[in-house]
Amino acid sequence: MRLLLFTMLFTLPFVVHAASFTFEANQIEVGESTQVTLYVSSEESVYTVKAIVALDQKTLAIESIVIGNGWLSLSQPGYDSVSEGRFIKTAGFPGGLTAKTPFLTFTVTRLTKGVGVISIESSSKAYDKDSRNVATVFDTKTFGTFSLPSLPAAFSISEDVSEPEIIVEEEEKEPIVEVVDKIKLPAAVITIDGALPVVPLAILFLVLLGGFGIYLGIRKRREHR
Repeated sequence: MRLLLFTMLFTLPFVVHAASFTFEANQIEVGESTQVTLYVSSEESVYTVKAIVALDQKTLAIESIVIGNGWLSLSQPGYDSVSEGRFIKTAGFPGGLTAKTPFLTFTVTRLTKGVGVISIESSSKAYDKDSRNVATVFDTKTFGTFSLPSLPAAFSISEDVSEPEIIVEEEEKEPIVEVVDKIKLPAAVITIDGALPVVPLAILFLVLLGGFGIYLGIRKRREHR
């Protein structure tokens, strides 16, 4: 317990309270102008502020930059300048500010339909009584909105949850043509399947039958003798 109390008492003096830069302004159309206010806020006293503001010159124009009441402007080189697309303003607040306080006011004119942006660069400073930079929040203000291209009236987007049909491509097969070559063989030659031809067999049978008849005739003649 004593160690915890000692740690808290030792670290409290070194706690840094954050300061923030924030914009407040109304939205405007092309050709219109509005006043923008840059505020500085801090939980503990802030004595000196250096704001670096950047903008898109293609869509926005800035004029009439004024430092808020109660601030003492520093006009030294590097602390007060206005250039193309960027300006720097530095001022001190006697006694320190501890609430949301207006720091700068300026007029913004919207030049085109595009989106215009004004931002506080992260190199901006807010110093406390010990000259520590406590700035941690750097705001951005946007004029205009991003619009998506409209779809035709007859066009609609729907989600198809049906399962896709599986298509199987069948390979085309060439037709098999069975070619049987006819082989002409002589009558006395055995056919391919191993069978004897019918006509030669009939002729051979007649020859054998005739020969057998002649043999019987000769034998009978010999017996009569």
